[in-house]
Amino acid sequence: MRRVVLKYSAIAVLMHAYFLRIVHMAFPAQRWALIVAGVFCVMMLAASLLSRVLAHFGSFRAARVMSFIALPWTVVLTWLCTLALGMELWNYGVSHSGGVSPTLAAMALPAQPTFLFFAIVVTLACAWSLYEAANVQIERVTLKSARVTKRIRIMQISDLHLGLTNRERFLQRVVGLVAQSCPDVVVSTGDMVDGAFKNVQPLARLFRQVHPRFGKYAILGNHEYFSGVDDSLAFMEEAGFTVLRGESVELPNRLRLTGVDDTAGHRMGVSCHSDEDAALPAEPDGRMTVLLKHRPKIGKLSRGRFDLQLSGHTHGGQISADRFVMLAYPLRLGLRQIDEDSHAYVSRGAGTWGPPMRLFSPPEVTLITIEPA
Repeated sequence: MRRVVLKYSAIAVLMHAYFLRIVHMAFPAQRWALIVAGVFCVMMLAASLLSRVLAHFGSFRAARVMSFIALPWTVVLTWLCTLALGMELWNYGVSHSGGVSPTLAAMALPAQPTFLFFAIVVTLACAWSLYEAANVQIERVTLKSARVTKRIRIMQISDLHLGLTNRERFLQRVVGLVAQSCPDVVVSTGDMVDGAFKNVQPLARLFRQVHPRFGKYAILGNHEYFSGVDDSLAFMEEAGFTVLRGESVELPNRLRLTGVDDTAGHRMGVSCHSDEDAALPAEPDGRMTVLLKHRPKIGKLSRGRFDLQLSGHTHGGQISADRFVMLAYPLRLGLRQIDEDSHAYVSRGAGTWGPPMRLFSPPEVTLITIEPA
């Protein structure tokens, strides 16, 4: 974990250095602009560091303030640096094309107007992403199956990331949507918590307001391991969830839930129950099997042994700039048919990791209605 923190810290310093280069390019004659930008960068780096230090020592309220300052700026910085790098590559390309096309060589982008245009675009994108992240909506999906005897309504919540930034108001919205939908069963497909137990523990009481008739079930995502498995399990138990760790539970109307841990546990050297082959039934037995698995990948030995897989993890590319991460996961968002009798649903998730921002990836809780065929 320390190595990850050091890596992200180094990247943050390099990005701030590049931002200062952008400011110098845009305002080469205004030394004051570079000084102001430099002071601002130091303040943002300090805010980011302070949020971690304060959270480590249990000063969560102050840590939240620092996070709400530093984290959105990190996204703004990423967008600005990406756009500026594109501008520099464009200018480099057209400046070396004079021998081929003088017209193209004259199409270099002027630094100052382009930077100001980028600043306006990024400001608008930032405002919209903050608004979008705060408005969780219900996504509705309907499936037919000959394996169930009556209609079953499953509410999937995923990637809440309860911690410094996702707090009471956010969780009240999610719990309200769940209660409004009156599902038969609620399932969490990982990353429910994202932070120190003392910080998120008070939020468990909000989940206790939800009482679906078939119960509430959850699995471990990668962030449960980052936050500490024991504390994460304690939170889920206090919130009224039964955690499925490489095991199944049989519910009325011939419904079976099978849950597995995220594979992050293996990399961290702690107890991890991620063996789908051992958890799933060897052969179809007339029940509808729903596999809860955090990462949207289909196991080679799992094909044909479940009817529906529910996953999350990718957030649908939360801030757009990170959507290349989704290339590692072949399952696309939404409902996808895997085989003749099996499907998978990949949720965009309800919460946010890091900054409370989403750009063109609206948060969701998913109501899956399974009708008898």
